Amino acid sequence: YIKNQKGKYYSNVLFGLMPGLPNYYSLFHVTNGYRFNSHWKFGFVMGIDKIYNKRYIPLLFETEFNFFNQNTSPFLLLNSGYDLPLSGNYEKGGFTGAIHFGLNHFFSKHVGIKTSVGYRFAYLKTQHYYWDDFITIREINRFEIKFGLTIN
Repeated sequence: YIKNQKGKYYSNVLFGLMPGLPNYYSLFHVTNGYRFNSHWKFGFVMGIDKIYNKRYIPLLFETEFNFFNQNTSPFLLLNSGYDLPLSGNYEKGGFTGAIHFGLNHFFSKHVGIKTSVGYRFAYLKTQHYYWDDFITIREINRFEIKFGLTIN
């Protein structure tokens, strides 16, 4: 179904978990991008994540390499960008990135499912304004599981 698909736009809607503590998860991530050939995809990701009971909008650039030119193909995915905080004047957000290994499976020419496991890193800042100003920095190192729908 996906053989020789190049010059095509694609979209993913993914839901995910970051096991370890109950306060870490990806509510959803939406990717819109461009497939350069049957192996390489580049896209932009937005969504909502919950980390330490605070919500963030991840703004990420993503690259994906599909190993095979077939309906079912393993892939390697890298993304990096910025976690933009949704709450409070004190949250400053910070850098985030991930590496995932997964599987794409297409049921038809344009619709399929995507699953992956990977590692997620984030470096988040909080500015405190009390009697003494200070910054709290949290480094997030989490295993991440994602699943969702992909459309070409």
